[in-house]
Amino acid sequence: MRIARNIMTTLLLLVMGLNSAMAESPAEIARKHHQASAATIVSDFRDFLSFPNVASNVSDMSLRYRSVIV
Repeated sequence: MRIARNIMTTLLLLVMGLNSAMAESPAEIARKHHQASAATIVSDFRDFLSFPNVASNVSDMSLRYRSVIV
């Protein structure tokens, strides 16, 4: 019981230390990424939406699948 409490205390202190060491919040990091990449994100999305939606063309579906996954 004492060992488990010591481990939990150590983990809690470690997490608190890491949290206070972060200069930016996750929201700020996401916001900066969005601002830096907005044009690319919109361009990629526009390209994706331009693909025809034809279920009978398997080769095109495979190509579109690879473009989304990569």
